[in-house]
Order: sequence, then structure tokens, then C-alpha cells
Amino acid sequence: MKNKVLVPKISVVTTSILTGLFLVGTVIASENTNAINNALNIIPLKRVETGDSNADTEYYKSKFKSVKELFEEGTKTCEEIEAEGATLIKNENNALPLSKGNKVSLMGISSIDIAYGGKGSAQAQGAGDPIDLQEGLTAAGLDVNPTATAFYKSNNSYKRSGRGSSAKINDAPIADIKANADLLSSLQTYGDAAIFTLSRPGGGEGSDFSSTGTDGENGNYLRLNQNEKDCLKLLKSYKDQGKIKKIIILLNTSNQPECDFLDNSEYGIDSALWIGNTGISGLAAVGKILGGDINPSGHLSDTMWYSHADNPVQNNFGAYKYPNAGDYEIPESNKYSTYVTYQEGIYLGYRYTETRYYDVVRKRAKAGTFDYANTVYRPFGYGESYTTFEYSNFKVETEHKKFKVTVDVKNTGSVAGKDAVQIYASKPYTEYDVQNHIEKAAVELVGFAKTGLIEAGKTQTVEIDIDKYNLTSFDAYNFGTYIIEKGEYKLTAAQDSHEAVNNILAQQGYTSADGMVGQGNSNLVKTFSLNEDTTSYSKSKATGNEVKSLFAEADINRYHGKGDNEVTYLSRNDWQGTYPTSEVKLNMTGALADDLVNQENPKLIEPSDEELPPMGVNKGLTLIDLMQDTEGNPIPETSALWDEFVQQLTFDQLQDLVGIGLRKTIGITEINKPETVEHNGPLGLVLSYGNNKDGLAARTEDPDKNLVPPYYPNIGLLAATFNKDLATKFGDMMGEDSIWAGFAGLYGIGLNTHRSAYEGRAYEYWSEDPLLSGEMVACEVKALQSHGCNGYIKHFALNEQETQRNSICVWLNEQTLREIYLKPFEYAVIEGGANNAMVSFSRIGAVNCTASKTLLTDFLRGELGMKGLVITDMYQIGYTQEQFPCFLMAGVDLCDGELKKAFNLDYLKNNANVVKQLQTAAKRILYSTLHSNAMNGISITTKFVPYTPGWKIALYSVDAVIGALFLASIAFAVLVFVKSKKVA
Repeated sequence: MKNKVLVPKISVVTTSILTGLFLVGTVIASENTNAINNALNIIPLKRVETGDSNADTEYYKSKFKSVKELFEEGTKTCEEIEAEGATLIKNENNALPLSKGNKVSLMGISSIDIAYGGKGSAQAQGAGDPIDLQEGLTAAGLDVNPTATAFYKSNNSYKRSGRGSSAKINDAPIADIKANADLLSSLQTYGDAAIFTLSRPGGGEGSDFSSTGTDGENGNYLRLNQNEKDCLKLLKSYKDQGKIKKIIILLNTSNQPECDFLDNSEYGIDSALWIGNTGISGLAAVGKILGGDINPSGHLSDTMWYSHADNPVQNNFGAYKYPNAGDYEIPESNKYSTYVTYQEGIYLGYRYTETRYYDVVRKRAKAGTFDYANTVYRPFGYGESYTTFEYSNFKVETEHKKFKVTVDVKNTGSVAGKDAVQIYASKPYTEYDVQNHIEKAAVELVGFAKTGLIEAGKTQTVEIDIDKYNLTSFDAYNFGTYIIEKGEYKLTAAQDSHEAVNNILAQQGYTSADGMVGQGNSNLVKTFSLNEDTTSYSKSKATGNEVKSLFAEADINRYHGKGDNEVTYLSRNDWQGTYPTSEVKLNMTGALADDLVNQENPKLIEPSDEELPPMGVNKGLTLIDLMQDTEGNPIPETSALWDEFVQQLTFDQLQDLVGIGLRKTIGITEINKPETVEHNGPLGLVLSYGNNKDGLAARTEDPDKNLVPPYYPNIGLLAATFNKDLATKFGDMMGEDSIWAGFAGLYGIGLNTHRSAYEGRAYEYWSEDPLLSGEMVACEVKALQSHGCNGYIKHFALNEQETQRNSICVWLNEQTLREIYLKPFEYAVIEGGANNAMVSFSRIGAVNCTASKTLLTDFLRGELGMKGLVITDMYQIGYTQEQFPCFLMAGVDLCDGELKKAFNLDYLKNNANVVKQLQTAAKRILYSTLHSNAMNGISITTKFVPYTPGWKIALYSVDAVIGALFLASIAFAVLVFVKSKKVA
């Protein structure tokens, strides 16, 4: 009898526990509905056509007929970028190209473990197997050693591992190589060339490269490790014995290594080709370059150093702590207590090396000594070819606010090739500059163009327009705007930055006797005089608003709460006395501590007793109604109709619209706004073509919809093409992919600057040079957005390192900020028309970029004229949840996260200023959606109907079953209990 009673008791307890667990699980799942839908790629809205409209609703059309056709064109484009970006940096005795049929050996683990792309948001997956190096070489007619390839594939321990200070290069120990007799003998059989690949994959989000702690020499990840050295020495010994004819190095990295090994006689390297990260098909182009089918035409987008220790940036790259931060009442978090100082000022990369060199040759006072030949391995803009080019007939004509430059480029070699023509300016460095803290580089890139394919012996005339604006300097201390000083200016045509400065030195009469490294051509320099102009560039050409000093307090020397802090920036007025010898040491002050905390305190948002703007007022308007007026003209974002439109939304709808934006914008059925997919990445879309049911691939049931779009070489390699047409084509292909995959926005327009070679996400960004970055990205984003995919320019701004990227204080002067770090964003918005931006979590001085009204409202909108939305960076950071209202008031419109639970503005719903800002943010989000391919297929008769996702139906079904079992177990227990009583 006891057993009979025990069974129902157990069943009741068991089912009650299960019921409780599933109820709790259901509540949690319901609270996280958006996150689950995101993870499962579900958009819980169905399109329903309620009329019989025959209107053409494909507002953004594709020129491709199928995913297969599109994918194939994408892989071709990837190969084109690699073909024109791969840069030949060394080619002694014309070791390259190789001859058809040459027998070659691939050495080093990286030859079979290529770094194809980036990590994190830049990592595309599932796009098919990329072309490997052996395939690329074989297709180019070279005979690849199978024994060497098999050797490296046989042991996974040879592969790279880890990242940051725990990164391991690994590779095969020399003992393993020497113990393999078959491998050693095969090297002679396949001895026309040994091809050694050096790979250094990106550090990734939150992780920079490290100069300590790794297995690279002296712990430096950007140097060779012992296994790599030993392998190269072995190859050199075989070369000395006549077993190997040539040693070729492939630099498979977006971060330039220290290059002293390339000229080290112990290694005997004949040729070196920088190939970057190669994307899905780039190695096909690498094979063709090595085999002579393609003549390399890439030019470096960054300076290559013998040793990065000679880069003045390196003494201030990292996160440094205010030593006395603990003395102040601030949260115990690195987010409030770390800083970095851009002490080098404008002298980044070639702006430092060429200017210091120029001043040393000219014997400028306090220039000190500078060994250019042993500091710079290859200058910015450098690139060798299998042919040679000669420049002549250099002309400069003035046309209003621009210069028209022409130069003849003759192919003086024996094979066809392309070249990158670069125009550099030299501005006068005056006593006024010294007195007003203005710095000027000896040469600055002000224009460029890629030639077409020039046949041997033929000449092409290249024409480049130079905006006079590129000759201005930002005067932060006096006029507070961009100025042109009275004086002598020069323009020169060159193939790299060092040629440019040598041309100018030659024109001034200097020679190798004065310490020049290399020769210059004075015929490629034009000199002209300009008068002082402090007004022409004091108004924004985008908005007409005043261009004025906005960021004085980003400079610790001008910060209101500086205390005893002081920074000496690098200056050509005194190279010796201002060169950074260690990190800048700063202390926390009371004012700084208050600013760090108070800017993010929503309780300090100013109250308002103004009348609340209307909310929840049905005007009968849907989103499609805002596309054009009755005459077919686009309705601008400034139209009063937009105000009426957003006043239809309730406070809760406004709150949800701005607070839920993790890789999307939410749909709103009442105004027929579709939910949109806004996602990564910079090197290729990260989701399959068929992921979004509203994308063209899904709507047409394309048989290849499960393919992921191709991924492309690192952005720095695209910059190295110096080819604006290729940048446009890259944007076109990404835009076409977005139509088929249903991406209305791309978090993929990386615009931070290559400040240090140790930058963890260098693969997302263009260059050390702001003009090269800016003009190339303008082409990309204009093309991308022509396909209805809004480009998010990121990370706005000062995200030049991953170490403590969340809220580190970045201190720098305003001239540097504007001329170097904000300039690419300026080009993207003004020239490229970028609609959207992703703001960084770095601080401009003390102010978090997300909380900087100066940056997001006064500069980005007021000066640059951006129309669309500003989104935070990914919002999985606990400390920022409650601070979002402060970010909203500064000009942030959308959260790249899920704030449904934590984000509650009810305590501010009676603040008219907050409500107005919510409506403004909503307007920008809706404007961006309206002008995107998310509207494809939507007409005035289209409605959106919510539906319950399958996972919820399944969850509710399980709840129902378990609930029924629970009730049944109770009934069974009661029945048993009653029977037991009767028996008793």
C-alpha cells in the first residue's frame, strides 16, 4: 500500500518541478524574445499584400540573375583586388616572376595555413572553401612540391594559436624538418624556388598584437620566431649549396612586421611580396603574380619599418592608468581610470619619417640625427613592378578652388604594367605655426590615381584634381578654423612619399652630399605662392555652418580640469626636445573624476517643463508615404511631414525603436515599418544570402540561397591598389550582396587609422594616411548605398587600439584629431554620402564618444551634414545599460543591443526634451529604413502582420503538455488517495 501511494507522490513532485522549471524558462525566454529571434535569424513579421497594386516595388534592383552569378562575380572581384593590391617590396636580380613549369616548395606552416580574413565582425564563414596557395600556384603553371605540403599538413601542432600576449606563431621545429629525409631531398628536386609564407592573423575585437609575451623574437609577435629563423637559415644553406635557386617571402598579414629580416644575409631572401589577407580567391592572383601572368602594381598603404621601436607612436600605444585614480570616488573600473595620449600629433607614419628626414638634410636647428636608411624599410606608397615607369611633362593649372594636375607616365620596361601616381603637397612651416602650435609635414598626399594597363614603350597622361582645401591646416589656437597661410607651396608627382620629399629637396639644390637617401627629380615639382586665407574654409561645404574649434578639451593642455598635467607634443620645431621617450604620465584630477562619471548620469539630464510633443496621434501615415510627394519628388528629412509621422508613435514604441537594435531595427506594424537586418562585416557579409526571408534570394527561392557571400582581402590591401574604380566595384559587390541577402545596413565601413602596426583590427581599416582612406572609402560607401544598403562608418571615433577600447580616455590636440583621425569620416559623409555611423566607446579626452554632443551633433551633423542614424557599438556591456539616456541626448539614435529589460525611460517620459530627442532618433531610424532595400517589395497596400515564431509555439506546446501531465498526476494522486482511504 505504501508503494501505491508513493508512486503518485513522486509523479506529482516530478511534474510540479518540471512545470515550475518550464514556466520560469518560458518567462525568461519571453523576456529575451528579440535576442532569441536574432540568434535564430527570425523576423516575426509577415508581409501581407492587401491590394492589387501593379507598381514596381523593386526600388533597388540587382543586375544579377542568380546567387550563383553574383557569387562568381564576387570571387572575381576579390581576385582583382588582390591582383592590384599585392605589393612587391623586394625583387633582387629579377628573381620574380618565375617561369612556367618551375618546381617550387612551399615552406613554413603559414604556406598551408593562410590567414584569409579578419576576426570577429570581419570574419565571414561558410562562403565555401577558399583557394589555397598550392591551388593558386598550380593554376598559374608552377609545379608545387607535394612532399613539403604533406609534411606541414601532418602535424597540427605546427599551426598558430592564441592571440594578444598569449599568441603563438609555432611552426615546424628545425629538428622535425631535418629528421624528414624525404622532405630534405624534395627541396632539391623542387629547387627552382622556396616560397616561405609569414602570417600574422589579426588580433581581433578587444585584442591588439603584443610586443611582449609571444614566441616571436624578444616576445614580439611582429618578429620572426626561432622556428621561422631556423627554417630560413636552412633554406639559405641549400641556396648556398646550389640546391635551391631562389628564396621568396610572402607577407600574409594586414599588420606590417618588423622588416629587418628581409635584408638579413643569414636568410638570403631574393624577393618579398606583401599579399595581406587574401580573401576567398586572392591566392589565385598571387599565383599569377609569382608566375608572371600579372604584373604587381600595389603600393604600400602604410610605412614599413625595420623596427617598430623607431616609430614615435609606440611609446604611447596601450592603456595607461592614472596612478592616483583610487584617491577619487569613481567606480573601480578601467573604464574610468585608463588613458592614452597621441603625443606624436600629426607626425604619424610617413608624416614623421619624411619630415624628420627633410629637416635633417636641410640642417634645421634641433632636428638632431635621423638614420632614414636604417629606419624606414619601405616608405608609404612604395611598390615595385616587373617593369619600370618614367614621369615627365608635369603640369599644374589653377581652377578656382582646385588644381588640375597632369603628368605623363611612360612604361620604359619590357612588359605591360600599371602604376599608382601620387601627388604630394609641401606647405610652408612658418613662425606663425610655431607660435600657434600648428604642425606641418614636409609632404602630404593630396591626390592619387591608378593608371590603366600601359604597354611597354607606351605613355599615358594621368589627370588628377586637387582640392585646394587639401592645402589648409587647422588653426586650433587662433582662428579656430582651417586656414591657408601666405607663402610658398609645392606640388610634386611621385611613386611614394620618399620620392616626393626627394623631388622637393632636389629642386632646392640638395644632393647625397647633404645626406639625401636616394635621388629626386626637380622637374616633377611645381612651386606657387598663395595669400593668407582665413575665411574660405571657415564654412562647411556640406551644411554652410561655421567650422570652428570644437575639440579644444580633447587636449589635456587645454582641458578645464587639467590640474598639473601637461603634454609636450612632437614638433618639428624641436625634434630632439619633443621626441617621446616614454609614455605620457597623467594624474587624475577632481574635475576629471567628476566629468568621467557625471556625463553618464541620466539623473543629471536637465528637466523640462515645456509642453510634451504629441505622441500616439494617428495621422493615417505609413512609412511608404514618406518616400515621395504627389509629384514624385523625394521627401527630404527636413520636411514637417516627418514630424507628423513620428508623432504617431507612442512613448513605448519610441522607447522600443531606439532601445532594441542588435543587428537590426525593429518592425512597427502600425506604420508598416519592416524589421530590418543591419549586420557585419567589413570584408564581406557574414550571413547567408537566404538568411533574411525578405531578401531577394529568399523571395525568389534561389537554389543557392544558403551560400554565404564571398569575403574579400583586408581593407589595407584594397587601399594599396590606389584604385578608386576598384573601391567603387568593391562597394557595388557588397551592395549587390546586400540586396540578395536582405541587408538594409552594413556595420562594415571601418575608418579608424593605422596608428600602430600592433592594432588588433587593422584588417578593417585603410591606411595611416587620411586622404587615401577618405577618397577610397567615399567611393566604396557611395556605391554600397546605391544598392539600398546604408553604410555604417565606424568606429566613430578614436578606436585606434583594442586594448581597453571601452571608455579609455584618448588625449590629443584638435589639429591632430581633425587632420588625421576625423578626416576619413569627413570624406565618407561629405563625398560618399554615408547615411549612418557606429560610435565608438572611446573617449575624446574625458568625454565618451557616445555621450559627446560636440562630436555627434555639432560635428557629425552640424559640420558634416550626416542625415541618418547613429548607433552604439555592440551593447553587451553592463555598465552602460543605464547610461543610454545620456547617449541619446548627445545624439545617439539606436542601441546595438537588447535593452528591453534594462532600458526604461518612464522616469523621463514627462521631460519634453527627452521625448523630442526620442522622436528625432525615431525619425532618423525611419529615414534610414525608408531609404534602404528593406523597402523592396513594399507598396502602399502592403501590411505587416506579427506571427508567433516556431520556437515559441514549440515552447508553449511543451508547457501545455507538462501542465497537462501535472494536472493528470494530481488527479491520479487524488484517486489513489481516495482508494487507499476506502481500503483502510
